[in-house]
Amino acid sequence: MKRVRVLVVAEDPDARSALAAKVSQEVDLDLVGDVSADALETAVAAYDPHIILWDADASLAGAPVEPILPETGSVPFIAVTQNADSGERALRAGARGYLHPQSPAETFAAAIMAAAEGLLVMDPTVAEWTREGTAPIEAAPDDLTPREMEVLYLLAEGLSNKEIARRLGISDHTVKTHVDAILSKLDAHSRTEAVTRAARLGVIPL
Repeated sequence: MKRVRVLVVAEDPDARSALAAKVSQEVDLDLVGDVSADALETAVAAYDPHIILWDADASLAGAPVEPILPETGSVPFIAVTQNADSGERALRAGARGYLHPQSPAETFAAAIMAAAEGLLVMDPTVAEWTREGTAPIEAAPDDLTPREMEVLYLLAEGLSNKEIARRLGISDHTVKTHVDAILSKLDAHSRTEAVTRAARLGVIPL
C-alpha cells in the first residue's frame, strides 16, 4: 500500500506538534513537514504532499477559509476543528472533510487515507460536540430508501451523477431524481451539505 504523504499546517506551534505527532504514529502515513500558513505554498512545492492537515480553528479566528485554497493548488486538505460550523465552512471552501483535534491517531489515519482516495470524511466527534453545544439539534430526516442510501454513500465518495449512474447501472435522470429526494429529505441545498448533514445525524458513518 502506498504511504500517504501528509503536510501539517497550523499557526500555533503546540497544535502543529500535536498534529504532527498523530501523523507520525501511523505506519501508513508519511509526515513530510509541519509549517505555519505563511510557509504553506513553499512547503507544498518542496514536499509534494498528498494531503494537507490544516488546523482550521486558529485560521478561522477572524479570517475566512478561502485564502488557503489558491496556495494548496490541487492538493486536498482536511480541516481540524472542534467546531462543526467551522468544519462545514471548510467543506464549502473545498475541504475533503474535518476531524476533531482530540480524536485518536487511528481516526486521523483512517480519514486521511480515505480522503487521499477521494472520499469525503467527517469526524462524528465534531458532530457530537455540535449536539452538546449551543447549536440546535437537527431533526432526523425522513426515511431514505435503500437506493437513496446507495446514492448518498456514492455522493460521499465525491462521485458525479454520471459516475453514480454507471456504478449503479441506472440512468443519469434517475440519479438526479434520487439526489433531489435526498436533498429534500435532509433539508439540504447542495450535495456537500446533504453529506455533511447525513454524517452529523449518523445516517452515514465517517
